[in-house]
Amino acid sequence: MTRLEMVEKLREKTGISYDAAREALEQNNWDLIDTIIVLDKQGRVVEDAGAPRAEEEPKPVRMIDATKAGAKLKNALRWVLGIIKKGEAIRISILRGEEELGSLSVTAVILLFLVKWYIPLGLWIISLFFGFKYRFGGLAAAGKLLDSLSDRAGEKAEEIKTKFSEDK
Repeated sequence: MTRLEMVEKLREKTGISYDAAREALEQNNWDLIDTIIVLDKQGRVVEDAGAPRAEEEPKPVRMIDATKAGAKLKNALRWVLGIIKKGEAIRISILRGEEELGSLSVTAVILLFLVKWYIPLGLWIISLFFGFKYRFGGLAAAGKLLDSLSDRAGEKAEEIKTKFSEDK
């Protein structure tokens, strides 16, 4: 062991400074064990200087089972993809009179609402005043309910237009 390594080892075991460790080793002819004994008798050894302190002890690491985590992630992705697939199967047709102008998937409409909710909502309300109607395809009983609600919203828009025209 080199003298530098001895000084570092003494510092690690006793907690004293570099200069104090070098000086103590020189006084004891570079005998590490004798130097530690002398420093201990002098009361210069910090108790458990080399041992890790309680506040320095690392917290136990919680191990994650990769197969369980992978299975949970796979199930979550499957669920999300299932929701997207169902949303793609449900179409919202945009009608003016009896003519279908186009259709959007429910997934696309939801994404539009998530990005800028006020734009699709405003367009939907304005479109009702211009005679647009919406039909939901790909749904059984729920589609009929949504269609009737859409019709009622269109009727209310027509009533508002009529009242507005009469007031002028």
